[in-house]
Amino acid sequence: MKALHYGALVKPSVARALADQVNATLGPVLVYLKQIIHTERERQRRYPMKWERVREPYVLQLEPRDSVVELQAPPPALRVTNWPEGRALPGKDVPLIVVRSRSSEQLSVLECAPSPAGPLVTAEQPPLPTDLVFWDGVQCVLAPTEPPRVPHVLLDTQGRTWPVRRVFEGKGPLSWRLILEGRLEEPLQLAQPSWKATLVDPLGGLRSLEDGEGLQVPFEGPLELRVDTPPAEGLLVGNNGVRFSWEQKDRRQGRGSGIWIQLLSARPTDEESTVDPRTFFCEDGVDEVWTDTSRKDSGVYKVRDARREQYRLRLDRLPPEDSTLYLPVGNNPKVQRRAALQLKDSPLPHHRGLLRLTEDPRRARSERPGWERVPWDQEPLEPARVDTWRILTDPARSGTDQQRAFVQCALGTSEFAFLEGPPGSGKTTAICELVLQLIERKKTILLCATTHFAIDNVLERLTGLYPEVEAVRLGRTDKVDPRVRNCQLDERVQALLTAWRGAPGLSGRGDGELKAMAERVVLASANLTCATTMGIGAHPFLRAEGQSGGEREERPHTRGAHFDVLIIDEASKTTLQEFLVPALLARRWIIVGDVRQLPPFTERADLEANLRSPVDENERPVFPEAHQRACLLRYRLLLRRPYREQVRWLLVEEPAVLEMLQKEAAADPEVPEGFLVRVVLRRSGAERQTSHLVTVDELERGAPEALRLSAAQWVLVEPALLARVERYLPSNLLSPREGSAPAGTAFGHRQAHWLARAHPLPEPFQERGQRIGHPREAQTQEREFLGERSWAKEVAWRLTRVHELRRSRDQDEVKRLGRQLDVLLPRVGREPVREHMDLLADISLPSVLESLQLGVRFDNPRRRSYLLQGLGPAWKARAVCLTHQHRMHADISAFPRTVFYEDAFLKDEPPGEAGDETVARRDAKHGWSFGTKLPSRRLWVDVEGRDVKGTNQAEVEAMRDVIRRFLAWAEKHPHAKANDGKRWEVACLSFYVRQEAALRDMLQKVTGTEDKHTHRFDAGNAELVCGTVDRFQGREADLVLLSMRNTSRVGFLDSPNRLNVGLTRARRLLLVFGHRHYFSRCDVGELERLAKESVSRTPRNLLERMDG
Repeated sequence: MKALHYGALVKPSVARALADQVNATLGPVLVYLKQIIHTERERQRRYPMKWERVREPYVLQLEPRDSVVELQAPPPALRVTNWPEGRALPGKDVPLIVVRSRSSEQLSVLECAPSPAGPLVTAEQPPLPTDLVFWDGVQCVLAPTEPPRVPHVLLDTQGRTWPVRRVFEGKGPLSWRLILEGRLEEPLQLAQPSWKATLVDPLGGLRSLEDGEGLQVPFEGPLELRVDTPPAEGLLVGNNGVRFSWEQKDRRQGRGSGIWIQLLSARPTDEESTVDPRTFFCEDGVDEVWTDTSRKDSGVYKVRDARREQYRLRLDRLPPEDSTLYLPVGNNPKVQRRAALQLKDSPLPHHRGLLRLTEDPRRARSERPGWERVPWDQEPLEPARVDTWRILTDPARSGTDQQRAFVQCALGTSEFAFLEGPPGSGKTTAICELVLQLIERKKTILLCATTHFAIDNVLERLTGLYPEVEAVRLGRTDKVDPRVRNCQLDERVQALLTAWRGAPGLSGRGDGELKAMAERVVLASANLTCATTMGIGAHPFLRAEGQSGGEREERPHTRGAHFDVLIIDEASKTTLQEFLVPALLARRWIIVGDVRQLPPFTERADLEANLRSPVDENERPVFPEAHQRACLLRYRLLLRRPYREQVRWLLVEEPAVLEMLQKEAAADPEVPEGFLVRVVLRRSGAERQTSHLVTVDELERGAPEALRLSAAQWVLVEPALLARVERYLPSNLLSPREGSAPAGTAFGHRQAHWLARAHPLPEPFQERGQRIGHPREAQTQEREFLGERSWAKEVAWRLTRVHELRRSRDQDEVKRLGRQLDVLLPRVGREPVREHMDLLADISLPSVLESLQLGVRFDNPRRRSYLLQGLGPAWKARAVCLTHQHRMHADISAFPRTVFYEDAFLKDEPPGEAGDETVARRDAKHGWSFGTKLPSRRLWVDVEGRDVKGTNQAEVEAMRDVIRRFLAWAEKHPHAKANDGKRWEVACLSFYVRQEAALRDMLQKVTGTEDKHTHRFDAGNAELVCGTVDRFQGREADLVLLSMRNTSRVGFLDSPNRLNVGLTRARRLLLVFGHRHYFSRCDVGELERLAKESVSRTPRNLLERMDG
C-alpha cells in the first residue's frame, strides 16, 4: 500500500527514494511520540490535584428588551448660493462634476430640494473648498449648512415610530449608536432613504449588567448567566445601554447541570515554574478526570465545563470527600502520531507539499512543467492580483504595503507562504484580509493556533462585520471568548434547531436526528473553521473518519482534503508534530509568527521522561537508569573542580550503579589509578586500573588490602553491605545520600566528630546563591541535590535553556551549558545517547516556524532535510516580514527594536502619519493622561527587595501602590469609548508562577474580590489581570507592570525571547519593577542594557510624579 500511495504522488523512478527520505525524516518523530505515549501514565501521576466544592451558581436566562442600530446620517447638505433664478433643478440622476488640478470626477447626488436661499444638494461626499463644482452646466458656489442631528425618534417605511432611549458615539462622522425601545426582528428601513440604519448585536460591548439596586453582574455570554446571588426584580441594564429581562432556570438544567469544584493550588510550587499545574486540567481534550490512576469506572468523572481563569471544573457528579484528582492518559500524542504515521506511510495527493519539507535540499527538484531541472527552493512564486482590498485600504499607512504583499503571496502560492512580524505589527489584520480574499475566491479555510486567544482575536474582527464570513468555532464553550461564542459549534447548532422548530416537514424527526442534521449543515456551510491545533481533532467529520477501519492508532488521520487553506497563527509556539495534525487536512499552508517570541511550551517532565528511557530503533534500552545515575554522580562529585581533591566521598548505591561508576572511571583518562575502592562480598572478575576491590572479609580481618579505603577518593558500598562495613569506613568520608551515615552508628558518630573539627574547603564556591565553604555544607548540598535530581532532569533543563538562548547576543552561557551537557554524556556507549539527546532537542523544542526559517541542525549528513536545515531560498521567495508596529508608544518599542530586532523590525510610525488611530494621537482620542508627565513611557522602578522562596514581596507592594494610584485616576477618567464597553486594561505580569500568585493575592485585596482563584479583576473603569509572561503572549494592555523578582541569580530571565515578550505587551505605559543595581551587573547583556538604559525612579519618587 505504501508503494501505491507514493506512486500516486511522484514518478515511479523517484517514489522509492522519496519514501526512504520521508522515513529518515519522520521516523525519529514517530519514535519520540511513541516514547511520549509510553510515559503518559507517569505524566498522569505527576500532578495529583486536591479540590473543594464550590457553591453552585444561579442560572439566569436573559432576553434583550431593546434594539441597537448604527445610524449613519448623510453628509451635510450644500447650498447653491448662485443658482440662476427661474432655472429648474436637475434631478438626482445628474451628478456634480468636480474639477481639481488636472483631473475631474463625478459625485453622485443623494438628495436635492429647492429653498428660498438657494437649492440644497446632498452629495455622496463633500467637495473640497478649492474645487470647481459644476451641476448641469452651472458653475456653482457652495455654502455648507448645519450638519444633521441625531433624531429622538426613528420613523420606518411602514409608519412605525421607534423611540430612542440612549445615544452613543458611532464609528465615524455623522454616525451614532442608538438604543431603541422594543425588539427589531428584521433590518430597519427608514422613511428617509438617505439615512441608513444597521441592526447591531445587542450583546456588542456588553461586559456587565446592573440591577435596580446597583448590584453588578459580570457578563460572560451568550445569554445565559451564572451568578452567586440572584439580582433584584426588574430589568437589568447593561453597560452598553441595553435593557434585559431575566428568568431564573433550574440549576440542574442546561449548561449549568453538574457539580462545580475548585482546583486548589499545590503550593509550594517549584520556584522556577512558569506554568501552574492546574492549567493542565483545563486543556483541550481533558474530558474526564480520575480519582484512581488505574481508571476504574467508579473513579472516572466527566468534565462538562471549565473556567480556566479560575481553575474550576464542572463534573458530572461529586467525587468522594478528600479524594485526589488525576489527569487522564492524554490523547494528543496519539493523534500526533497518527498524523505523522499517515504522512510517512500513506500520504494523499494533497500532501505532496508537506512531503517537500522532508526532502534533502541538495536533491529536491521542481515539479512544475518546464522547471524539472531547477531546484525546488529556487522555483519562483507569482503573487496573485488583488483588485479590491477589504481591510488594507490605506496604502499610506506604514506597513500596509508589506501586509498586502503577504496577502498576494499567500493567494499565489500552491504550497507554502509565511508571514513574520514583531508584536503589534499587524499580523492579525493581514490574516483577516487574507481570509476575506480567500472567501471571495470560494475557498474554505481552517484557522488554527496553539492558544484560544489567538484564534478568537481573528474571529472577533471578522464576525458581524463581514456577512460573507460563515464561521464555526470548535472547542468547549468555556474556552471560547464570550465575544465570539455565538460562532461556537454547539451554539450555532442550537440556534439552527431553534429556527427549525415548527418548520413543516421536520416535526416528525427525533431530537437526536435533528441535532445531527443541524451539525452537518453548520459544518458544511462554514467557509471559516477555527480551532486550536489539537482541538481540530474533535471535528465531527474527523471523528467519523476515525471510527471506521483498522486498529485505532493505525487508522489514517484523514481520508481527504477538508480545507483549501490552513492558516497557522502564533506558529512560533507550534511544534512540527502539532502542526501536522491540522496540516494534513488542507491543500495549502500559511504559517504566521515571530521566531523572536516564546518557543513552544514543552513540558520539561515530558522531555525528562524521554531522556530517562531512551531506546534504539528496536525499542531496546540504550542508557539504563543505573548508568544515568552513575553519570550524574560522576558529573557532580568528580568533574566539578571544587570537589576533585578537597573532599572524599562514600557512595552507597545499588550494585548496577556501582558497576557503571567503575566502567565510567575506567574510560576516563583523567581518573588516576586507585581513585575508587569498591567494597564487595567476594571478588569476581579482574580489577580495573582506576578502581580496586576490597572484600568484607578483608576488612573484618584487617588485611593489608583494607588500607586502600584510606587512600581512595571514592569508596563504593552497596546498601546491603553497609551495616557490616560501616565501622571500618574512614571518618572523613562525606556521604551524599541521606541515610548512608545514620546518627546512631559508629560511622555516623565518627563522621560527626570529624565534621565538627574539619577545616574549611581550600576553594569555597557559590551555587544557586549559597556559599559552600565547609565539608558539612558540601555534604548537605549534595544530599539535597542528588536526592531530588536525576541525570534526565539535569540534561532536560540544559537542553531547554540552550534552545531558549539560541538568539542571545552573548553566547558564553550557551557554550558553558554545552560543555556541561558534553560532560554529562557517558564515556561508555556515548554516541547512541548523544544521538538520542540531539534527536529530542530537534523534535521537542523548536517550532515549525523556526525549523523552516532558520533550521535547527546542520551537522548531521545522515539527516538532511528542509525541516532540519531550513528552507533557505524557498523561504525568501515565500515569506514577507512586517517591519512597523502600531501598538506601543515609541519609548516602549525603542529597547526591543534595538536589542531583539537589530533595528530592522518594530519600527515606529513615521512622524506625521495621518489617521486618528496612530499611536501618537491615540492617547488624546481615548482620554489617556496617566503617567504622561513621567520622563519616559518605559520606566524602571528600582525596588531593593529580596526573592524569598520564590516571592519578592517588596515588588508586590510597590506594584500595589501604583495600582491604587491608577484606579483613583481611572475613576475620574473613563475610557472615551466607555459607552461601547471599553475600559482601561492593566496587566500585572511576572516571569514566575510563585510571584504571580502573590500578585493575584494583592489584586484580590485591592479590588475587594472574594474569588481567591481568579486572574481577572473588575475595578470599575478598569479591568485588571495578572499572569505569567508566558501565558500573556499574544495579548496587550494599556498599562503593564512587570515584576523581575530575582535579586541574586538571573534564572531564565536571560532568555531573549521571554524578555522580548514581557517588554512588548504595553500600549501606553510600561513599568519594570526590579533591583536595578543587581541587574545592571548581572553579566547578561540584554538585562544589563535594560537596567542601565531605562529611566529609573524609586517607588516613592514614581508616585510623586504620577498623575492622579
